[in-house]
Amino acid sequence: MIGLGPFEGRREQTDPVGSNVVSVGVPVGSRTPRGSGCLNAENRGESSAGGAPVRLDDCAFETARLSVADWHSQIDGVETLVEAVCEMLTTDVTEQLPPSWQGPYSAERAAAWISDRDADGILLLAIRADTREPVGLLMLHEDESSAGGRIDVRIGYLVTPGQWGRGFATELLAGLIDWARVSGVASMIAGVAQSNGASIRVLEKCGLARVDGKRPGGSEYLYRMDL
Repeated sequence: MIGLGPFEGRREQTDPVGSNVVSVGVPVGSRTPRGSGCLNAENRGESSAGGAPVRLDDCAFETARLSVADWHSQIDGVETLVEAVCEMLTTDVTEQLPPSWQGPYSAERAAAWISDRDADGILLLAIRADTREPVGLLMLHEDESSAGGRIDVRIGYLVTPGQWGRGFATELLAGLIDWARVSGVASMIAGVAQSNGASIRVLEKCGLARVDGKRPGGSEYLYRMDL
């Protein structure tokens, strides 16, 4: 997981990159309204330059092995989504997450977590195109400093333990970058623990560069890509 640790005025959502997790610093109560999200598959070829403003809702894209879209649209029913979240949020994944995120997850707790994440930002579910198995989650949030048609996007992701070591984290991030480039996104930002070498390699392989210095009050590096 990759993490964007604490930002002033934001909920801390720090995730271990070594376990294929990235987290997003999300301003409390700053949920992007539905209907103002990213360009959908039909419109994603249209850049915001001279066109509609970039949006994050309805963001969807495909890679060689993955189908990525809104997590509710990818799963048949809330109960199935709850089951998928329980499978992804194992103790191995959550042990380095914020205390309020740490496992284990019952169906009731997973349902509450889903509701909380819907209120925080945009959640996409990545599934394998061949088997339809859930692979991981992608979390997006528009940065407060975004202005005009182009936006800065804070990113987070996690990959379910059963899919680790297969290159899905790199494929998921690369697919998001491809979508962002044609959709008029200005930049993407992620945070990563200094000890999380696996996620650092994923970020650097996908072209993000480390910003000088550490994030205030934390031991994480910030990575950024201007598009």
